[in-house]
Amino acid sequence: MISMGCGEMAVAHALPVCGRLHRSEPIEGRGMKRLLVIDQDRDAVQQLGLECLGRGIGVALADNLCEGVRVLVSETVSLVVVDAALLRLGVHEHAALFDRVAPGIPVVVTLRPSTALESRVALELAGFRVLPRPVLLEDLAKFMEEVERS
Repeated sequence: MISMGCGEMAVAHALPVCGRLHRSEPIEGRGMKRLLVIDQDRDAVQQLGLECLGRGIGVALADNLCEGVRVLVSETVSLVVVDAALLRLGVHEHAALFDRVAPGIPVVVTLRPSTALESRVALELAGFRVLPRPVLLEDLAKFMEEVERS
């Protein structure tokens, strides 16, 4: 897992989570302050991370869903972005997982253009925002504005 914030990049080791869980809380009216990106595409993640840092947005990175959950219980984030290819459970099980670990935190699922329409619709019906890969920071910012208005 790599964590980027305050203009620096550092490698962090995932430690077992024990004791009380720290749950991420939404940052009301302040837009994106810190993203969690769960993705294995290093080039896309690096591009998005650098764009975020250039705009003063912190980024936590995870290579898989397990690492992402560890980040969610230990750090505060305002948005989660996850690659659909890393989701191994059913859509509703993932929705329940994110709701349990990070209640109220919006989750964006990124899909490849070849993904079936049925998969996209299932994700949207479960409450996820679906965006095409590679995800653009502008699209994430628009989504966060929509979330703040509602």
